[in-house]
Amino acid sequence: MTRIIIDNRMTVDGMFAGPNGELDWFMPDIELDSYVFGPSGKEQPTTILFGRTTYDMFRDYWPQVHSGEMQLDFLPSDSLRQHERDIAALLTNLRKVVVTSKDDDLGWHNTEKIDGELVAAAQKLKETSDGDIIIFGSGSVIAALEKAGLVDDYWLQVTPVVIGSGKSMFASDMQQNLALIESKVSGQGGVLLHYQPKVV
Repeated sequence: MTRIIIDNRMTVDGMFAGPNGELDWFMPDIELDSYVFGPSGKEQPTTILFGRTTYDMFRDYWPQVHSGEMQLDFLPSDSLRQHERDIAALLTNLRKVVVTSKDDDLGWHNTEKIDGELVAAAQKLKETSDGDIIIFGSGSVIAALEKAGLVDDYWLQVTPVVIGSGKSMFASDMQQNLALIESKVSGQGGVLLHYQPKVV
């Protein structure tokens, strides 16, 4: 059965972005990225579901990495630069579905807008997709799908940094009990936590 999977990096204090969406605290972690969402990782989704803000951030970066227009000199090693190119290729080739009210050209290969109300459209996507659906960032989308009981898995990469304030991934006001399925610590000090909603 198709699953909706949340795959997000977060800070030790539970933020997935700074107060204004800042992501300057991100630390690349090839070990954890590749373990979950790499060419031979545990998860091989066929679709990415985006909120519009997260989509715009991805679209402004990853297509340029994929085409070679984006210089990656800011990354400190060849292995990190190649990892970034590998992720760019994966993201470009996957089907991308965007929750947006804007009537504009989304401007990235294999991208479409969601049709209708979010929860109903996500349910339909889950029923008709030929593979799993993954969500990066997109806190408001996650909150709506959590309330509807549509999230099946959480892969949370806890980055060893504290930013003090920002946007919490768990913006919903509902309590959720989660079952720990797996955990992994990287050589850089990041912690990967795989949870599923616990049936009470």
